[in-house]
Amino acid sequence: MAVVNAYRTYTGSTLAAKAYLRAFGALGRPAEWVQCVSSRTAQDWDRFGTVVQGTTLFRADLNLVLNALYAFPRKLARFAAQPVFLTDPILLGAAERLPRSVVLVHDLREFGPHRRSWAAEQVYRRLFRHLDRAHRIVCVSNATRDRLVELARPSPPIDVVHHCAEVRGDPSRHLAASLRRRSEGAELQVLYLAADRPYKNLELYCRLARSFAAGDGPRIRFRLVSHLRPATRRLVERLAATNLEVVPEVGDLAALYDATDVLVHPSREEGYGLPLIEAMQFGIPVLAADIPAVRETLAGSGTLLPPDDLDAWRAALVSVSDPGRLEVAARRSAQAAAEYTAERFQERVAGLLPAWFD
Repeated sequence: MAVVNAYRTYTGSTLAAKAYLRAFGALGRPAEWVQCVSSRTAQDWDRFGTVVQGTTLFRADLNLVLNALYAFPRKLARFAAQPVFLTDPILLGAAERLPRSVVLVHDLREFGPHRRSWAAEQVYRRLFRHLDRAHRIVCVSNATRDRLVELARPSPPIDVVHHCAEVRGDPSRHLAASLRRRSEGAELQVLYLAADRPYKNLELYCRLARSFAAGDGPRIRFRLVSHLRPATRRLVERLAATNLEVVPEVGDLAALYDATDVLVHPSREEGYGLPLIEAMQFGIPVLAADIPAVRETLAGSGTLLPPDDLDAWRAALVSVSDPGRLEVAARRSAQAAAEYTAERFQERVAGLLPAWFD
């Protein structure tokens, strides 16, 4: 059995793929990790297991076309005799050569206004012609499944499996620490983790920080974990929000959440939303954009807001900075966390393994 991944080490897609790899092993179905690589930057890719080296030209869009449509399908054909778990639709080109493949669909943004490029949309449309060659399809949310059915009308069965959080916290201890910080007059610690892509709406988060920088309202410290594009770096410099800290990456995710009082997630497009369920494991109140997949993931445990209404986000942060409201929101978040543990994820996978691979 093989788990085939095509994304860099720290992406949400790769974290989800590793969760399946661990679950398969725990359920007595150990799998080989197969990493497809499409750039020369070696440190960005997991090198354990089997490495499938693709084309690494100087342009990412050319690599996408050549690897997804030609190189990876040809090289992955050697796994045709075993069950294969394809961790993203970018690998669908191999489904024709892999008769026992299950494909995981995270989101369908390449078919909407938030696609990376026109070229990426054309590649994905061509890839999705292979969707019916898969033995089975797995979606990360009902929202993604419904959109997939509307878009592609696939014939293979579709299963919905919510991901699990890779970090665990102590909600009671976290809440006590947050309330203590509030009682001591410390700044409210707000966090957003996101790749710097237009649909992630980093601009709203930066402008939200700027709106509190002048001292009008509660004292709030904003932390943004992201590798910024040049345009976003210029925006941050222009706003000059002294209460905004930008961190390219973090080594200790649990420590990051331990130091956070509120998670803000204004992304306009999601197939699921991994930081949401990570925050829940610590009982962190969540303010998030009101979009279908996020609405499903939070299941009433967070506050949903219009993605681009700065005033609404500001008002929500002022509200949750009150210790009483913070405590109520934190307890709601912690109660919802049980659905997204590694144990619960393993139970869901165990119930589907016979249909996927037997």
